Amino acid sequence: MDESGRLPFFLQGEQVGSVAPGVLDAVAGDALLGIFLRLSQKHGGAWHAEALNGRPLNDGLHVLAHALCGAGLGGRWRSERLAVCNASGKQLAAIERAAVRTLGIATRAVHLMGAAPNGSLWVQQRALDKDTDPGLWDTLVGGMVPDGETPESALERESMEEAGLSLASLQNLKLGGTLQLHRPSPEAQGRGLLVERLDWYLATVPAHLEPNNTDGEVAQFACLGMEEVCAWSAEQRFTVDAQAIVLQWLDALEI
Repeated sequence: MDESGRLPFFLQGEQVGSVAPGVLDAVAGDALLGIFLRLSQKHGGAWHAEALNGRPLNDGLHVLAHALCGAGLGGRWRSERLAVCNASGKQLAAIERAAVRTLGIATRAVHLMGAAPNGSLWVQQRALDKDTDPGLWDTLVGGMVPDGETPESALERESMEEAGLSLASLQNLKLGGTLQLHRPSPEAQGRGLLVERLDWYLATVPAHLEPNNTDGEVAQFACLGMEEVCAWSAEQRFTVDAQAIVLQWLDALEI
């Protein structure tokens, strides 16, 4: 058992995540067609998942994700698969997004900090019906990197969906920084774990362009002056991730 009390989760003999004690007990068994799931008592206990009878590993993980969600132990089903990687970053498989926090699988995300030419900062208010952080303020663009996409292609897609902006229309696009996130998550009835690498980018939005949401996930946009950014940060009006990005951005500006 690791220091947080979670049990390591192994896939084909390589650790890819961790689970809270008791979570996988509810779904382990014959119902998981195509995947064999067992609890080993070695080294304090660990869960092992392996493909059965030559079936594709992704199929078995898909069934496992369905079982977890059916038992109320996953997030909202997204029909979006994320990469499952070992400790060295090699991808072993892919799994439905709804199950990654339950299994403590590391994910990747990208965000865009969009600045106006005068130095003001574009931010978005998350839609009130979002599963996480509804109504809180976020960076201009943010989202996860699905299986089969690079961080750059995910940022391009998210920028078009959330803000109606192509990366080619922006100026001085560059990587601003990277955050390594590790915190509890509400999935698995409060026993989930978020482990994520978040890369945030910085670009200038030309004066003739304004963000325009196209996917319904943004309530509104605002363009904040530096004093407002600092005030909103102090008032904790941003999501946890956006707050961390804003603070890293302000630190780089030596404000």
